[in-house]
Amino acid sequence: MKRQLGLFGAMALAVAALIVVAATSRAQAPVPNSAAAQKLAMVAKQLNLTPEQKMKLLPVLQAEAPKLKAIKANTSLTQLQKVEQLKALHQETDPQIQAIY
Repeated sequence: MKRQLGLFGAMALAVAALIVVAATSRAQAPVPNSAAAQKLAMVAKQLNLTPEQKMKLLPVLQAEAPKLKAIKANTSLTQLQKVEQLKALHQETDPQIQAIY
């Protein structure tokens, strides 16, 4: 269980870093219609979630998505500040996710 928690934490940090890199790149890919649904699919596959767990996780990710977008769009922050804010956001939502998983 501890290994899985560590895996989730590492994955969350990697996702945060990818978001920051994507936000600062000059050639950005089109934004998908539902970032939360896309993230859910990735997390569900890596953690082998049940359909019930997926249904419980989606609202958490949907609530997190606008906050992620706001951090990513904030041009007054440095990359390091963005990473720090993304880590804080993940620490905020982690208890909700842990309750599901």
